[in-house]
Amino acid sequence: MYTFSYETRQINYPGPKFGRFSEKPFRRTGFVTQAEYDRMAAQNPPLRLRGIMAVGHEIANRHGELINLKVRQVDFINGMIRLDPTDTKNQQGGSGPISSEMRPILEACCWGKGPEDLVFSHEDGSSIGDFRKRLRRLLKNAGIDRHIIFHDFRRSAITNMVHRGIDRDTARAISGHKTDSVFSRYNIVSEKHVVNAVAMIEHGMQTERRIHEELCANRAQKEKLPKENDAKRSN
Repeated sequence: MYTFSYETRQINYPGPKFGRFSEKPFRRTGFVTQAEYDRMAAQNPPLRLRGIMAVGHEIANRHGELINLKVRQVDFINGMIRLDPTDTKNQQGGSGPISSEMRPILEACCWGKGPEDLVFSHEDGSSIGDFRKRLRRLLKNAGIDRHIIFHDFRRSAITNMVHRGIDRDTARAISGHKTDSVFSRYNIVSEKHVVNAVAMIEHGMQTERRIHEELCANRAQKEKLPKENDAKRSN
């Protein structure tokens, strides 16, 4: 409107000019290695924190999803954690598998509680809320001298799922991302993974060559049999 007024000479001052912000997407880079996670777990943190760490590092649940998780949402029979649509950021609900490492921790967290009780809670059943101070203390005790936030567990889980062979669609369904573009920001590709990709490429090439050689050998064998049979008949 201001530009239009200036161009139609309703005003004489063109107005201030503003620079444009870069539209490059922000790529998240925080990561918790398996060794760092194991060192933190070895410090015997409180059960509630141990459980949140296990679930966050394995199936990438968000902080808000976990501190509000209720006992009825943990399906031990089918081995699934099921989130209600109101619990998730995208309002679509979601589910994630319970691993063999997560199960005993979740069972201990749910022991003696009712369906509507919080899985990860204080002794009096109240929400654990903000546990950043406890996490910082845990990092210090584990000898990890760098800044790690809980959301780094989520990024690590997503990266690990993809790099350990889980297809992207399944990993994205577990993490609860609506779009592949946002999901990709969480999938951290290190130089080690790029180097490992070469081995996968070479393995694929060798496999395809071996299959091709086997097909050619089978074809040659099939073509050879009629000639041998004809030779036998002529003799």
